[in-house]
Amino acid sequence: MRVAVAGATGILGRALVPQLLNVGYEVLGLVRDQQRARALFAETDPSKLDLAEVDLLERGLESRLPALLSGCDAVIQGATAIPSDPSLPGAWDRNTQVRIRGTGRLQRAALEANVGTFLLQSIVMAYPDSGDQWLDETTHIDSSPARRAITHPVAIMESMMYLFHRQTKPIRWCILKGGLFVGPGTGQDRLLERVRTGREIVPGDGQNFLSLVNVEDAAAAYVAALDRAAPDSVFNICDEPIRYGDYVDRLAETLHAPRPARDSSKPCPPSWRCTSRRAHDELGWSPKHGIWPKIAEPVGGG
Repeated sequence: MRVAVAGATGILGRALVPQLLNVGYEVLGLVRDQQRARALFAETDPSKLDLAEVDLLERGLESRLPALLSGCDAVIQGATAIPSDPSLPGAWDRNTQVRIRGTGRLQRAALEANVGTFLLQSIVMAYPDSGDQWLDETTHIDSSPARRAITHPVAIMESMMYLFHRQTKPIRWCILKGGLFVGPGTGQDRLLERVRTGREIVPGDGQNFLSLVNVEDAAAAYVAALDRAAPDSVFNICDEPIRYGDYVDRLAETLHAPRPARDSSKPCPPSWRCTSRRAHDELGWSPKHGIWPKIAEPVGGG
């Protein structure tokens, strides 16, 4: 089976491509920088990994993308453009275009190339703030204007998947709503540094829930979905939820650093307490790597 992975050099893609190859899939990586991709996957078998330089927003892509996907049995849309500073004006604009326009281009090319399966990367952070309530796959996406920059493209790209129903030969599709990625190379690294240096301040009382997932576990869910997901299915892909205050306190303990202070003057962030029971029951998926970083003990003594 040949699988095309859009965003193969992203955080998810870097974990997913080796896992696909290890279980016997051939992979076509759709990447923006082929030289960088070759360096990242230098230890993989080049006979099993093809790379194509593709920008999902490039002019004229529609004319060549179907040919690239020809012979692929599945497409995984994992491409994003997460801004380094989300607070800047227009910071999310490119990500919105990649998620909406880029996904649409991949869909149309997949149909033209007679691809049989299409998996879409989505996020549980698009759910509304729900306090202590458990959130499953029937939960609607947050429609509040304050979070539109993040949630609007998620709502659009997920709704686009249902367009496959209108085709003469529908594609088997699956949406995987991942939790916030943790593990090496993720935002957890930056959080650890803030905790280590005493710069992390918990807004509010820290009682909001996080739904996290190790990126290696997230990648394993895509491998499982390729094999076992029913047509037109949606799955939350998260580890056991944890309150933010408890999370950073344990990170601090692991680092032998002071617990982060709370700032009651700041509003508490949204709370997402998500269940992945459906993925466990239908895909046989469960997290193996966990959410806690492996931190080496200092070498030497006083």
